Amino acid sequence: MIPGAGTARFAERRLRPEDWDAAVTATDGPQLVVAGPGAGKTEFLVRRVAHLIDQRGVPSSAVLAVTFSRRAAAGFGDRLHRAVAGPDGGVGASTFHSLAYRLLERHAHDVLGWDSLPSILTGPEQVDLVSELLAGDPAGNWPVPFRRLLDSRTLAHEVTDFILRAREQLLDHADLARIARERSDWRALPGFIARYDSELDRRGRIDYGTLMSRAIQVLADRPHEESGVRPYRYVLVDEYQDTTRAQAVLLRWLVGPERNLTVAADPYQSIYGFRGADLGNVQRFAEDFLLTDEHPVRRWVLSTSFRTPVEILRAAERLTFGVDLPGAAGPVEAAAGPGRVEIRVFDQESAEAEWIAAQATRLRVEQEIPFHRMAVLVRTKRRLLRELSRALEQRSIPHERPDMRLADHPAARVFLDLARAALDSGSGPSTGSGPIRRVLLGPLFNFSVGRLRAVERNRRLLDMEWSEAIRAHVEGGEELAGLLDDPSWIHRTAIEGFWHAWARLPQLRPFVNDPERGEFRAAWASLAQALARVADRDPSITLIDYIRLVESDDFEASPLLSYRDPTEDRMVLTTIHQTKGLEFDVVFIADAVEGVLPDLSRHRSLLQVEHLDPLPSSARGTRPEPAPDRSITRRLQEETRLLYTGMTRAYRRVVLTATNAGSGEAHHRPSRFLEVIAGPGVDIAGAGAAAVRPVTPREAETWLRRILVDPAEHGHRRLAAATVLATTSRPGIRPPQSYSAVRREGADRGIVRGRRRLSPSDAQGYDRCPRRFALVRLLEVGAGGGPYLAFGALIHTVLEKAERWAAREDRPSTLEEALTLLESEMSRQDFETESLRHAWLRRARELLEKLYTAWPQPTGRPVFLEHRVRLELGGASWLGRIDRIERNPDSTLRVVDYKTGKSPPTNEEARNSLQLGFYYLASNADPAIAEHGPVTGAEFWYPHAPAKKVTVRSFGADREAEIRHRLEEIARLIHEEDWKPRPGSVCRNCDVRLVCPAWAEGQEAYRR
Repeated sequence: MIPGAGTARFAERRLRPEDWDAAVTATDGPQLVVAGPGAGKTEFLVRRVAHLIDQRGVPSSAVLAVTFSRRAAAGFGDRLHRAVAGPDGGVGASTFHSLAYRLLERHAHDVLGWDSLPSILTGPEQVDLVSELLAGDPAGNWPVPFRRLLDSRTLAHEVTDFILRAREQLLDHADLARIARERSDWRALPGFIARYDSELDRRGRIDYGTLMSRAIQVLADRPHEESGVRPYRYVLVDEYQDTTRAQAVLLRWLVGPERNLTVAADPYQSIYGFRGADLGNVQRFAEDFLLTDEHPVRRWVLSTSFRTPVEILRAAERLTFGVDLPGAAGPVEAAAGPGRVEIRVFDQESAEAEWIAAQATRLRVEQEIPFHRMAVLVRTKRRLLRELSRALEQRSIPHERPDMRLADHPAARVFLDLARAALDSGSGPSTGSGPIRRVLLGPLFNFSVGRLRAVERNRRLLDMEWSEAIRAHVEGGEELAGLLDDPSWIHRTAIEGFWHAWARLPQLRPFVNDPERGEFRAAWASLAQALARVADRDPSITLIDYIRLVESDDFEASPLLSYRDPTEDRMVLTTIHQTKGLEFDVVFIADAVEGVLPDLSRHRSLLQVEHLDPLPSSARGTRPEPAPDRSITRRLQEETRLLYTGMTRAYRRVVLTATNAGSGEAHHRPSRFLEVIAGPGVDIAGAGAAAVRPVTPREAETWLRRILVDPAEHGHRRLAAATVLATTSRPGIRPPQSYSAVRREGADRGIVRGRRRLSPSDAQGYDRCPRRFALVRLLEVGAGGGPYLAFGALIHTVLEKAERWAAREDRPSTLEEALTLLESEMSRQDFETESLRHAWLRRARELLEKLYTAWPQPTGRPVFLEHRVRLELGGASWLGRIDRIERNPDSTLRVVDYKTGKSPPTNEEARNSLQLGFYYLASNADPAIAEHGPVTGAEFWYPHAPAKKVTVRSFGADREAEIRHRLEEIARLIHEEDWKPRPGSVCRNCDVRLVCPAWAEGQEAYRR
């Protein structure tokens, strides 16, 4: 389906700005416009369209402008409308996919015999369909390594990507069948794709790849001379370096024999190879679009940049030395005006983020640069974005993160969390509380953390469902509880479920009328529009289906109705890929570390889709697989072009920042690119660069507080800082009580109200030190569990889900299953920074690998997992949750408690453990457990202890009576409020020592 090509010939001319007029008006024939950064390639196309319509009288309907993305098309179209003065108005710019859809609207009935157009399948919907079909596919069709993955999202993503790449390269079923005969790991794909295509037809859907190939088929099957098939006399394409092979073929059929096609490209900014973009389209342009009379194809080279000053341009050009990038535009003359390039290296990611935020504030105050003229660019969303966003928020700098989708906006999150909570509500009180906690903490109810903890505490003590707890403890919560009690609304169509919840919640009324909540109302309008679009495409998608799509993929990330105020001065925080076509005064390129920028990892997929031949069947010959070193070279070339693109977004200043954690961490060494960029005129400084004076009240407060607590400062400076901070009349300086966490003195009424329900962890905490128990557990003084608590919860969740999954098939769980669950559960935990997340993930993998390799009781099978137990002792109700109860070979039962720390107790300490003793007592008193046999033992398992095997510590069953007595005594002392401290060796690491009267430094809090 590809028209024949001739011999390549170019007629090239370099253009300075004064030469443009003659080139712009030479409109006929195929033309390639090549330009460096900011050299005006889009402006060249805009002027040519204006000339065609205003000077040549070409109807606007006969001119087509195309580019690669919806955002680029919007910007291109705006410029065209402003440039054209004629009565017909400007020409709207189109994306390739919208062009293909219009072609099918016009001709699909006649050529393809379609009665109506199928609705387009979004990316996540396509993955969902592939996942559904894979789950029902016979395992025997697939190679052995893939059979256990047929019900996984991982393989669904891989197969979806394979389908997309095959479509982009115009491989039909016959091509795929022939290729699969040469590769055994692809043998199932041709048949599966045929079934996938049949299912698309049955459902009346079409994916983006098929959309393009069908549009090509429509044009190829209609004669060139047929009226109306090719309505465009002139076609202009921007960002041609980012087109796929299929898009280039579509253009060849669209332009007809006249070849009135002008494309603009900067080969050094080809950065979408991972999406199928083919830079070879630029290199093959002369062959693809050669005129029948073999006149040479014109190549215009725009040689002057209107944006990039010489300092930035030369630094960016140094990146390209020795990399052998194809398609160079030749020397580019820099824009007039001064520029600046800086490199800053820090020893911590938090310091890097804080410095960038401080610089942004300084630029806004000192140089009056608006925030929207500044950008922070990163290579990937997965690393420094959260740290950067926190630093900007601390300085009240408005910004938008690229991973903040409509579904992540607090207004939209309310409904999505509410639906998820309704789904969980039918699973009993032991299910996760995350969604409903977010609803109560969110803008509708605005709970404080302390108030939420009180509700949760009462819910646990009384063993209540969330709806019961909300009715009892949440003022105005009746309607919310009703939505949880009757979750049928989440199984309606997505838009119907939304409006049902909207009509029920009275807490929404203040937002509807509050003039300060315009963004919330706009976000709800965007969400309603997105849900309505989902219903139009597929009415079977319910609200809970929509949430699943949102949580698994980047779904509806760019709604047609924007919920952001376009007039707000927001700083741009985005990836380098997403900054294509944008311009800023100042650009920060953050996280420029090795392994991230450049990212040369192989990214080898299970199906190795990178080995799909990029040539269509009619032109394919025998080609060897690419050698590994050539593959690395191509990746390095694309990473070089990516940084080149990011740097040349700036008019005035580029700052590259990195964290250097030393040679021990490969991902924390400054990028090799920084050494290449460094040269004449580049300012290089490390973390020890000279400090600067504050420019805002908040900076001044921070600066003074640092002086106050710095023992190296002179005493008179520390006293002066304390005086200023204590003087509350100072403008912009907060009173110390607002940030020093000092509680107001209250009435001495005791801290245990009524009969408190107790837990084995309460017993352990009290036994260790009553004073610390009162401060930490009851008054919630201290920093909390932090990442160690999150890590423990993560491991427990993974093991519980893995064991439940395997128990349904009456088999033990496997390490592979646990590691798969670990990857998905890890994303739900907040470990603050990406480097910490990697460190905890590495620790979790090590723990699971050791546990599954040396499982202490291989023959044991779980009878109960995460089982709740209750015991009445000492006039108190004791509640606990046992991780695992398993059956021994002699039909007795054993309690197992997983521990994620590295320091197990001694054997004697474990024999006398209050926690294990409680589990032993409570499990033997539990009727549900008794039906399966007696409990004869209780154990701690420490898979992360420094030993070759999993360290096991066992409870002494002969200590049963002693443990019972100790628990009764602890219950009595707690209710009598006996909080005498027990000083000892454990005090060295106590986090409340500063307020403990047993120590001199803590006595101040108890003096009047």
